[in-house]
Amino acid sequence: MATLLGGHRAGPLGAAPDILHELLAPEVKHRKSLPAWLLGAMAQAKRNARGGRLPVVVLHAQGEYHRRDLVVVELATVVALLKRERAG
Repeated sequence: MATLLGGHRAGPLGAAPDILHELLAPEVKHRKSLPAWLLGAMAQAKRNARGGRLPVVVLHAQGEYHRRDLVVVELATVVALLKRERAG
């Protein structure tokens, strides 16, 4: 994961990101499987992303401020954006 993102593995320190990176502070969570509803939401976002638009899933908890919402993006998209950023 660190190699894909262009960072260095920090290890299981708890108080630091899993990966040391100049722009990101990744916290990597590995699960046996991801929720079907989340995968379905991403599939829908990908189907609806036309004209070079970025497919994202925004997760919002009822009663919370929107600024605390989470945005889910596929790793390949993040890697491509980082490469573009480095190319300047």
